[in-house]
Amino acid sequence: MDVQPGSADTVAGLRRPRPGDPTVEVLLASGERIRVHDRRLAEHGLAVGDELDQAACAALREAGRADAAERRALRLIGVRPRSRAELARRMGEWGLSEAAAATVLERLSAIGTVDDGVLAAAVVSSRRAHAYGRLRVDADLERLRVDPAARALAGADAGDEAERARRALGARGAPDPGDPAGLRRAAGYLQRRGFDAETVAAVLGLDVD
Repeated sequence: MDVQPGSADTVAGLRRPRPGDPTVEVLLASGERIRVHDRRLAEHGLAVGDELDQAACAALREAGRADAAERRALRLIGVRPRSRAELARRMGEWGLSEAAAATVLERLSAIGTVDDGVLAAAVVSSRRAHAYGRLRVDADLERLRVDPAARALAGADAGDEAERARRALGARGAPDPGDPAGLRRAAGYLQRRGFDAETVAAVLGLDVD
């Protein structure tokens, strides 16, 4: 049935998709179905038989779009943690307004599902545990679009980069100081793992230039 977005309507029914599902499908007399989180019933005062004017219908549709975006965001987070900026970008791609996306993100932040500080700390800890350098850590945090303040806080205690570089080399064996080709290969290996030139030079006993 062709539904006019600006028209008034009536709540013809409320249906939960399945037992235990936190969402409710609002069935309108026009035939339109809007799936929302069950907390919206209280927020919008919804009950079967309620007449909704144009503004109420528009607000209900906006709530449905926001709740759909929240469900999609939670599915993404279930695959791996996401930063606030990454989720905001995805919600924009899904057609959600900036204001609506901000409201969804505030809710996810309030329940601890989205936390750039926790994400940054986890990434930094993991990369350092696997003997990656600062440049690799910074690149990964940038790729994940982690908030700069959270990145700075997580990386504030950088620790000993040279020690991590030596640990990375230990996995493949330190080069012979008298073997220029071996030193070049080792230097390239450390640079690919995100160690800067100064750290590489210090660990391998080379001139920075």
